[in-house]
Amino acid sequence: PMSVETTTLPALHVASMRHTGPYGSPSIAQLWASFGTWATAQGLMTPRRRMLGISLDNPMTTPQPNAATTCASRWTQSSSPTAG
Repeated sequence: PMSVETTTLPALHVASMRHTGPYGSPSIAQLWASFGTWATAQGLMTPRRRMLGISLDNPMTTPQPNAATTCASRWTQSSSPTAG
């Protein structure tokens, strides 16, 4: 069984990209690579920032083609990303 921990984080702004499809799909790794490239170009990786992986759907109740995974990085007012 998976170990789950719930944590409350302070409010923050994030830039993100979303994948819809099965959890564990190779396309999730591709999403992270694309997000990292985009975030670097936007100046969101310097200084190094915390990256967040967010999976909101329960794989036991959500059909896998509909499961959503979001990758995100914190951004501040001094770094305003553009859509990509």
